[in-house]
Amino acid sequence: MGIVVDSKKAKKSPCKCIITGDPNKPEDRLCFSKGIVGALSDEQELEYCTDILAIETSKKFADRINRFRTLGDILDICLESEEKDFLGCIESQARNLKSGK
Repeated sequence: MGIVVDSKKAKKSPCKCIITGDPNKPEDRLCFSKGIVGALSDEQELEYCTDILAIETSKKFADRINRFRTLGDILDICLESEEKDFLGCIESQARNLKSGK
């Protein structure tokens, strides 16, 4: 989630986005905008990105971003979990992901 420092500038400026999947889905874009420090959340994209400029990247780079997103999802699950063994939770989630659960 980016820190909004100038919402007027953010709404007027086009968002520059790295597309990692479907360009029409906020979850498949990594976007930045003038007036906001850091990458935008999906909610911020919907609010501030009226115009999107795609940043060209390689497939390898897009895959790397998707791996980081997957790791973030696993960490979110384990941080919210009541399970005491944090590393065990990460291993379990990774196994579940690998087996397609």
